Amino acid sequence: MPSLIVLLLAPTAPGIVRDGEPWLAYVSGPPGAARVYVIRADGAGRRRLPSRTLEAASPAWSADGARLAFVGTDGPTSQVFVVGADGSALRQMTRPPESHVSPVWAPVGAALAFTAHGAGGERTVYVADVRGVSRRRLGAGYAPAWSPDGQFVAFLGGSRGFAELYVVSASGGRARRIETSVDGIARGVTGFAWAPDGRRIAYTSRSGPAQEEIRIVDLERGTARWVSTGYAPAWSPDGARLAFTVSRVGSAYVAVAPASGGGARAVTDRRGIAVRPVWAPDGRYLAVVSVRGADVGLYLIRPDGRGTRRLDAIYADFDRGPLVAWRPR
Repeated sequence: MPSLIVLLLAPTAPGIVRDGEPWLAYVSGPPGAARVYVIRADGAGRRRLPSRTLEAASPAWSADGARLAFVGTDGPTSQVFVVGADGSALRQMTRPPESHVSPVWAPVGAALAFTAHGAGGERTVYVADVRGVSRRRLGAGYAPAWSPDGQFVAFLGGSRGFAELYVVSASGGRARRIETSVDGIARGVTGFAWAPDGRRIAYTSRSGPAQEEIRIVDLERGTARWVSTGYAPAWSPDGARLAFTVSRVGSAYVAVAPASGGGARAVTDRRGIAVRPVWAPDGRYLAVVSVRGADVGLYLIRPDGRGTRRLDAIYADFDRGPLVAWRPR
């Protein structure tokens, strides 16, 4: 297995974090040489972040927008580094032999959650202080995500042959398994996303050979309800809507549906291929990955389906975590 390295980027050069226009981080470049880039939503300011010889993936902004975490590949080892905006002061955070993937920042502070892959194939979720002060084990599992208040971390795990959804205190302790109703050909949760209010989680499960379904579980009541066919759910900043991908034979499109229930509406061409929507922090745009012939691009589109704009080519390795991340407001 190629090694995976989590890098942390200190505050970027002037303009990136001080400008009022929204910024995005994304991955672009050929296989084996992909890098993390940042760009403004208006298409200006594109620049590549330093990563030495690493292939980069899975960009994630810190809560204050001053740093980025991302996953990189470089030889047989897996390490965590901190690097300055100009590429100086590179600092190693972790040691072999584990690989580290899926970095996500706490909503406040300097903590980072990630998955460690052991030599025997085991996966473990950790939280670490990026200053190197501490590293805390949260449980066996993968794909961590912080609750909006930073008090909890949800992840996928389980020992019954299929993935289940768990929530654990960010300070550690016993993880709570979340009851998730599943209909279809296979048990198990395939993905999830916290609602902005921290009381709900949208999750997906496989309902057919090439189809998934989205449900929302209320964490206090323990009840779940069906929303739509689709996968990769993303909550609007106000928690009122979900954007997601709907797959069809030979095509895939992005749809938006009310989180409270109601019909989903396609916002990209049903005959084309557009996937993995991500809301801008102000809710004005969706960033999507669109395949148009030989071009795989990062596009912005308004939630009503108007105003499509291409920003750049994107390296779409869907097995390596988020492809696009908006800088927090």
